[in-house]
Amino acid sequence: MRKSGGFYAGWKVAAGCAVVTGAGVGLFSNCIGVFVKPVCEALSFSRAAFSLCSTLTILVGAFTLPFYGEWFRKRSVKWTMLFCAAVCGAVPVGYSFSSQLWQFYLLASVNGLTVSGITMLSVGTLINRWFEGKKGLALGLSYAGSGVVASIMIPVTEQVVAAFGWAWGYRLIGGVGLGLLIPSILFLVQDGPKDGAEPKQKRAPKGGETQGMTRAEALRAPVFWCVSAGLFLANLVNLGMFNHTIPYLTDLGLDPPLASKVMAAAMIAMIGAKLAVGWMVDRFGILWGSAAMAGGLGLAAAALIAAAAFSPAVWAYAVMIGFGATVNGIFASYDTARYFGEREYPRIFALLSMASSFGSAAGAPIAGAVFDRMETYLPAWWGAASLAAGALLLLCGAELRWGKRDEEKA
Repeated sequence: MRKSGGFYAGWKVAAGCAVVTGAGVGLFSNCIGVFVKPVCEALSFSRAAFSLCSTLTILVGAFTLPFYGEWFRKRSVKWTMLFCAAVCGAVPVGYSFSSQLWQFYLLASVNGLTVSGITMLSVGTLINRWFEGKKGLALGLSYAGSGVVASIMIPVTEQVVAAFGWAWGYRLIGGVGLGLLIPSILFLVQDGPKDGAEPKQKRAPKGGETQGMTRAEALRAPVFWCVSAGLFLANLVNLGMFNHTIPYLTDLGLDPPLASKVMAAAMIAMIGAKLAVGWMVDRFGILWGSAAMAGGLGLAAAALIAAAAFSPAVWAYAVMIGFGATVNGIFASYDTARYFGEREYPRIFALLSMASSFGSAAGAPIAGAVFDRMETYLPAWWGAASLAAGALLLLCGAELRWGKRDEEKA
């Protein structure tokens, strides 16, 4: 890492990425739960049908990831982010004028075409360019922005929706999102070091080319499929619970303002959790970070189940889901560098991000369908706890096997 005047400029980029994820994830994803009940009740949509908006955004975004992985190898991440920010900020405003499901679906699909420019892939690519040491901490800082913004905006959005209607809630998050994204990308984000050094992934080690696997080699490696499956399950559990938490809590009898405060508390917990897990990964390795994340998801599901009989358990949920939500960012980025190296980092990172995105896409509609069919979320939470255990076994198993391989090579 290169320093200028005693301060490494990469930390400024990480701060800019924190603002980007604050809007791209904290606003445009984490605030979605506020709209489920008011929109469905006002427009007579089922929760499963409306949850498909999130699914469409994630699925379309997932299929664009290989394109962005190629694009970022040769072109500016910064200016791509700027264009994508403008489109993603305009989509919630479009939602506010919609009254038919197909209109929501169309806008959600447009959102999916550009969302990768302001979320995990673009941010992870930038951090990998700027950081060698302390990469886990830098990733934690970058993705913690989603918790900061969401902790503020979830209760604010809920109050605006209650006072003025869901349409004005969408206009609020669209305007705030653009106000955060455009200045931070323009003034804080840089594609790579400007002091004569090449971007990190283009610097070859002594005596040869950049180390690591090609995409084709990664696809033949068992560790790739093990990590992909683990990230798929973890993201399915995370979004399945997260997008339906506010509807579930209000179904239990909590007032909407209190339910939004629980989610705000979860966002505050996520800030500390992302920094803590990022530090943990740097200090103790990916095994302990994976255990903290997947364990958090399982305990969060258990807390939701307990809340049906003991309402204070919702605060335990807020803490645990904070750790579980670290799956959305840190792990695909770090695992790519850990297992596959720098040689084709954007390409392989895009594939692991696709696995994460497919899990996220499946989670919300599955939980919504369970509620529509059974008129309760409890079976979904029991399933989430089981799948979180599966993710724990897959991710920790991948690291244990990889560590054994390193010992054998040594």
